[in-house]
Amino acid sequence: MFPQIKFSAGPKTIILYKLLNDSLLVLLTFFMLTLLAEGALPGVVSTHIGLYKIVIMILLNVLAITGIGKVIKVPEKASNKKIVETRLIASLLIICALLLFNSLLKLNIFLNIFILITLFVTSYFLIRVFQED
Repeated sequence: MFPQIKFSAGPKTIILYKLLNDSLLVLLTFFMLTLLAEGALPGVVSTHIGLYKIVIMILLNVLAITGIGKVIKVPEKASNKKIVETRLIASLLIICALLLFNSLLKLNIFLNIFILITLFVTSYFLIRVFQED
């Protein structure tokens, strides 16, 4: 199933590692949606669940993943790393643009679009500069 991973820690540890990775995806999606909900309707989420609780759960999940990853000696894939970084950067830019657009909603629409286009162009050139080999 996992030829690069040593099974010295046991198959239950590997299953726990995979479950923690899946729960991290769920927590990050939930956090993103709560941020969007807070931007749209302030106080909707923060009155019931503090955002810091979600961040603490994410941090604990990441710490558990790194700890279990060191125990079962999970190898890093260097070939996929650049593709994953590009996808992550693109998704974060889209989320930041949506939040920025939401915060400037009362501003003139043309000025808002101009600010977003400037943000995208600047981010594109910054990413291109930092990813040069």
